[in-house]
Amino acid sequence: MSTTWKLFTIFSLVVLISMSPFARTQSNSVSGRYEREYVLSRSKAKSMRPIGQSAVSSRQVKANSGSASAAVTITDNSDHASFVNMQGSNPSWPQWGHDSSHRGSIDVVGQSPNQILANIIYDPFVEQEKASGERVFGAADLFVHYQTPLVDGNDVFMEFKSGTYTDLTTWETQTWNQRRLSWQNGQLTTVWNFQSDWKPEPFGGPTWEPVYHAVLAGDFVYDPGFGGTVFKLNRSNGSVVARFNPFGNNINANTFVSGPLTADSAGNVYYNAIKLANNNPWGKDVVDAWLVKIAANGTISKVAFSTLVPNAPAATDQCSVQFSDSQLPWPPSPDAVPPSINCGSQRPGVNVAPAVGPDGTIYTISRTHFATRYGFLVAVNPNLTFKWAASLRGHVDDGCGVPVSQGGQLPPNGAPGGCRVGAHLGVDPGTNEPGPGRVLDDSTSSPVVAPDGSVFYGAYTLYNYAQGHMMHFDASGNYRLPKPSRH
Repeated sequence: MSTTWKLFTIFSLVVLISMSPFARTQSNSVSGRYEREYVLSRSKAKSMRPIGQSAVSSRQVKANSGSASAAVTITDNSDHASFVNMQGSNPSWPQWGHDSSHRGSIDVVGQSPNQILANIIYDPFVEQEKASGERVFGAADLFVHYQTPLVDGNDVFMEFKSGTYTDLTTWETQTWNQRRLSWQNGQLTTVWNFQSDWKPEPFGGPTWEPVYHAVLAGDFVYDPGFGGTVFKLNRSNGSVVARFNPFGNNINANTFVSGPLTADSAGNVYYNAIKLANNNPWGKDVVDAWLVKIAANGTISKVAFSTLVPNAPAATDQCSVQFSDSQLPWPPSPDAVPPSINCGSQRPGVNVAPAVGPDGTIYTISRTHFATRYGFLVAVNPNLTFKWAASLRGHVDDGCGVPVSQGGQLPPNGAPGGCRVGAHLGVDPGTNEPGPGRVLDDSTSSPVVAPDGSVFYGAYTLYNYAQGHMMHFDASGNYRLPKPSRH
C-alpha cells in the first residue's frame, strides 16, 4: 500500500486531507529549563485520561505502512478534457489560510473526486521519518508539517524535499525546494524547481519538523531562505529577483524564518523571525525575535517582539508549569501552588503565520521562550508600531468540576480521570489556575481575522482531552467567550 496524501481539486483548488492518530510516549529530554511537551501514543489513545497523564496530544499525519514516500494524488470526477476546460476560471489559493486574514474559505462548487489526474512524490523520506518517529516517540507516524499547495490558474506551487535525511532530531540535513507545476496538455508538468537554503529551527523546542512555506504575490513567489532571509522569485521561470536580509549583509546560521510568509493585497510580505542561542537553544533564552515586513517596493522593516508585548513577564520572572506526575490526581490540594521556571523572553510560536486585517493591522502570536502558558495575541500597526497585546491567560474556566451540561469536559471531582476531591471549580488541574490558552511550537495555529475585525486563535489546552479552545478577541483586544476546538 502506498503512502499518499490526497489533494482533491475543485476547479483546480487543492485541499489537503490528513488523518490524526496520537502517540503517547515522553519525548527526548532537552537540557535547560524549557517546559517540555509530550505526545500521545497511538496504541494508547483510547485509554487517554485528561488529567491522569502528563501527555500532550499533537496532530499527526498518518503514513500507511509499506510505503517509501509521500505523494500528492490529484483527482476529479470528470474526464481530463472537461477538467482542463474549467481551469481558466479557477479561483486561487495563494498562501497559508487562502488570504492575509487566513479566513480559509473560497466560493466554489464541490465535486466528488473519483478519477486520478496526477500522482507526484514530494517527500521521498517517509519510511525514514516514520522509523525515526518510532524511535523518538514510539509511533511510526510522520512528525512533519508541509506547505499548503499554492494554486493560481493552471499553476500549482509545492514544497518538495531532497538532500539527505538522517533523523527526526537532525532534520536540518534535508533540503527544501519550491517547485512550480502547471497543467499542460492535460498533464501536471514541472516548470521549474528552486532549491532554497532555508533551514528549520533545531529539534527540541519543536518536536515536529517546522513548516517551510512560501507565498504568491503578484508576479512573484516569496520563498523562505537561510538565516532569516527571504527570496523573491520570478514566477514565470523561478529565477532569483532579489534576496531580502533584514539583518544586514551577514547571514547568521542561528536566525530562522519562523512560520509561513503572509502577503497582503498591496503585495507587502510579513513573517516572523527568531534568533536562537548557538548552543542549547531551548535551554538558553532566545537571543531575539522580530516581525518583519518586506514592502512591495522592496523596503525592509522589522520590529522586535520585546517591544510588542509590554505587558509580558520579564525573562527572569517565574512562570507556572504543570505539577509532577507523582502528585496525581491534580491539583495535589485545593490550594496547591504549581512549580515554576524562568519565563524567558518573548518570541513567536515556531509555526505562526502573521495575519493582516482589512485596516492593515498585523496580528501575530507571542509566547515566553520557556513556558507555553504565557502567550499573547499581538496587534501591530502597518508601520510596525505597537497597537495592543492581549494575554491568552485566565480566560478559560471550564476545568475541574464543571458539569458537561455547563461546558465542562472532565469527569466529576474524585471520579476516575477527574480532578482531586476539593479542587476549585473550573481551574486547569495541571497548574490549579484559571485555564490559559497555550502556544505550542508543534502547533501551526495562527490568527484569523473575521469580517468584523475581531480575531480568533486556536489555543492549546490539555485538560479538556487536548481539544484546546478557540479564543476570540474584538478589534481592540478585548476578550470574548472561548469555544472548545480541535486545532
